[in-house]
Amino acid sequence: MYTDAPSIPLSDDLARELNEQFVQQFGPILSSPVLVKALGYRSMAAYRQAITRDTVPVPLFQIPNRRGRFALARDVAIWLCEQRQSATTRDSARPSNDGEQVASIASQNKA
Repeated sequence: MYTDAPSIPLSDDLARELNEQFVQQFGPILSSPVLVKALGYRSMAAYRQAITRDTVPVPLFQIPNRRGRFALARDVAIWLCEQRQSATTRDSARPSNDGEQVASIASQNKA
């Protein structure tokens, strides 16, 4: 599911800031409980299902003599930044008719 070459370098301000926060709070390697929250899974079961289906969006690895799977804080920070960037790009490409739509809905509700 993940791409080998992230399209956003860690030099991006948001990615760098996220990485620093992850490293400061959890260290450079994130464990499964942290990944569940950071990647937005609803539960550990959903995360495990994503592992089974190979749909986890960041590279996971195992460490000898340690339980679970791990990811680099850097990879998670870059993925989050990509998600934010795609949402921002998608929102800016959308026509801004919000005011007109709200007025239209309000007038329909009155009728």
